[in-house]
Amino acid sequence: MPAINDLFPNSNPHKIIPIIDDLTHVITYLLEVGLYSSNGMGMTPLSWVDIQAWSQLTGSQLTPSEARLMRKLSFIYVSQYNASKDIKCEAPYPD
Repeated sequence: MPAINDLFPNSNPHKIIPIIDDLTHVITYLLEVGLYSSNGMGMTPLSWVDIQAWSQLTGSQLTPSEARLMRKLSFIYVSQYNASKDIKCEAPYPD
């Protein structure tokens, strides 16, 4: 799994996804669908199919930006999870 910086080199994450005034519902959706998927060998980020299936089954209408945000957050979660297995990995939050 590539690091998030490798996926989006030289980019400001705020320019990739438009600013959404209230993200609470997107975080709630992400926690409901799950932060990650599994391929039998470990954690993988949510796929577009995972997000679409959840959306259809729950009747939740996502905007394209919300769907992209959910997928990107899943990538970040899995990337940090894998990076954190290294004892030298710094905490992803400030002291």
